[in-house]
Amino acid sequence: MKLQTKDRATKIKFRFLIFAFLTVALVAFLFLTDYVKQKEIPLAVIGVGIIIYLYYSIKKFTYIQYIDDGDKIILRYFNIVPSTLDHHAIEIFKKNFVGYEIKNSIFNMREEIILIALTKNGKAKYPPVCITILNDAEKSLIKESLTKIANNPD
Repeated sequence: MKLQTKDRATKIKFRFLIFAFLTVALVAFLFLTDYVKQKEIPLAVIGVGIIIYLYYSIKKFTYIQYIDDGDKIILRYFNIVPSTLDHHAIEIFKKNFVGYEIKNSIFNMREEIILIALTKNGKAKYPPVCITILNDAEKSLIKESLTKIANNPD
């Protein structure tokens, strides 16, 4: 099974960048002109911009590519809100995969999946990957796939 969120991630990133550009342009216009006599309006625009940025940061929208074809589980991901653009990948041999955990955080606004693999030193948990960008059907597909692999490693 292959699943990726390229189109959805591109739309979210585009909306975020347009919003950021329009906010900066509007604040610059309001500060540099005498169009608005009250300086509270630009401050309110900045406040709204910060709130929306915090929303995107809390949701932590992440590009995800999940592939379980072959003898490995491959999960590639990166944060699409431009705070950092670190690209990550998790590759686990199916025979070493033992399970996963789903974790909700920050008032249930963010859902994360943690993959667990068997190593020579015991079980190891990989860093959590935010799956907020996935719809319920896609989350269900990944969960079914991982459960099937964990229960049948061959």
